[in-house]
Amino acid sequence: MAETFENPPEVGGFYKPLGKAEITDHDDEKIRLKAGSAAVEVTALAPNLFRVGMFPEGRPPDYASEAIAKESWEPVEAKIREDDGLLTLSTAHATVRITLDPLRVSFADGEGIEFAADDGELGMGVVEQPGTDVFSTPLGNPVRLYKKREEGERFFGCGERTSGLEKTDTYQVFWNIDPPAGHTASFNNIYSSIPFTLSMRDGRAYGLLFDNTHRVEFDLAHENPDLSYYGAEGGNIVYYVFCGPTPREVLYRYTELTGRTPMPALWALGNQQCRYSYMSADEVRDVARNFRERDIPCDTLYLDIDYMDGYRVFTWNEESFPEPENLMAELKEQGFNVVTIVDPGIKVDEGYPVYVEGRERDLYCKTREGEEYHNMVWPGICAFPDFTNPETREWWGENLPAILDKGVAGIWCDMNEPSLFVPKQSSMPAEEVVHPGGGEPKLHGQVHNTYGSLMARAVREGLLRLRPDERPFVITRSGYAGLQRHALQWTGDNSSWWEHLWMSMPQLQNLGLSGVAWAGVDIGGFFDDCNGELLARFTEFGIFQPFCRNHSMKGTRRQEPWVFGEPYESVCRKMIKLRQRLLP
Repeated sequence: MAETFENPPEVGGFYKPLGKAEITDHDDEKIRLKAGSAAVEVTALAPNLFRVGMFPEGRPPDYASEAIAKESWEPVEAKIREDDGLLTLSTAHATVRITLDPLRVSFADGEGIEFAADDGELGMGVVEQPGTDVFSTPLGNPVRLYKKREEGERFFGCGERTSGLEKTDTYQVFWNIDPPAGHTASFNNIYSSIPFTLSMRDGRAYGLLFDNTHRVEFDLAHENPDLSYYGAEGGNIVYYVFCGPTPREVLYRYTELTGRTPMPALWALGNQQCRYSYMSADEVRDVARNFRERDIPCDTLYLDIDYMDGYRVFTWNEESFPEPENLMAELKEQGFNVVTIVDPGIKVDEGYPVYVEGRERDLYCKTREGEEYHNMVWPGICAFPDFTNPETREWWGENLPAILDKGVAGIWCDMNEPSLFVPKQSSMPAEEVVHPGGGEPKLHGQVHNTYGSLMARAVREGLLRLRPDERPFVITRSGYAGLQRHALQWTGDNSSWWEHLWMSMPQLQNLGLSGVAWAGVDIGGFFDDCNGELLARFTEFGIFQPFCRNHSMKGTRRQEPWVFGEPYESVCRKMIKLRQRLLP
């Protein structure tokens, strides 16, 4: 069963906030401090962007992260002052205030209005677990950050959430899962994790990115209306404060830091059609013929996992899809592009060259005993690429010609939470699977939320190497903050329910408020049977999504735009033609 959390999981031990601090060093835009055994740094990256890092047990500062696109910033004109236990780091737009006893951090805008202030009693610190050691707590000690919630402050963002726009008075859990069919708006965490909040008060905005790839929890004035809480099950505290003061300026800086959606190919913005699965080349040809004969615009058709040989990635089913290059050429002549699905699970099969090469090059995830980690997905027993390893990402891209050379236009990354079948709809055990990484090994729980982003990155980088003159088209189901620079996000397996049509709207708005501009839901719904009225309404909404695709599941009622007859076919045609007219 999928791992979901309505409330943060209980953690043993006791919370110890940072106490008295002393300055160890500073330069024009950075202050370094020591509080007990913890190192703390406060840095001005831009006039309205600050970074705070807290590194327990004297760990060296480390800001490397899959979330971050921009690591080098122009020098900031800043002033540092110290006055009776109060440090200030000021730019032209904002000020960081640091009290030394105890160590607490707050921010103020150019008018002196305070925001994102540490709670005076709780601040930031570590949950200590006496009597434990590295073997019983391999992910390290949990870390916590407590901020005062100002009167009237409201929270938004948090990435892929379906329960509405405002997040005030909620728990938010960030741990990527493949939720069960028919998930409701009450589900807290689903396919992607973007631990970012956009806060509003009296017309002023600021943002906070809590950059930690362990399981993360936010309490946004739920347990205590005067507090917001940001915690992770291990690692360091690294957070960025975007001082605004408008939402536009917050998101501008946020996407400058984490990356922006690259310019897509024009065809990628057109209407797209998918099903799990079109089972043969002839079935795909029939779908294409219907679109053209019925005068319904469509730019892209999809092949789900049944185009493969026994669900082995980078292969073709030669019986149902013989000579795929001929099929691609036919469809291209009719104005269609084709996108194929790729999953991370590699079938354990000594006769399968992709698996054998990955094993010989030692590119798979391991158990803590050093054995190759296996689990069940569509092909059966599988190994899983360690995408934290740059060599693995390059190897993944090297396998793409098996698909691209047939004429495929883009790649769709699925099952990359990663989703596993044993136990049902689970993921890798956080403390039992190791990512060798080509360097310092990490437990899966340290990097889980980045697995989908790293797979999408591997595909995008491979496409850029293989087709340097074309704009890559990559879809991902899962990811972490910054995923938008690698791929668009399709929001996974929704249902053919009116409730899921409603949930689509805040879901896409929440992604947009979290930096993911190119996203879309399955028009018509994936699970369960659609009907004509629901498909028409889904299409009326769906053509205004950045990503416009009809998609449904094997065994359910077909839902191509013509399936339910009139008047629904005409409604779908009219709306899809409207989208085409709106394209540049």
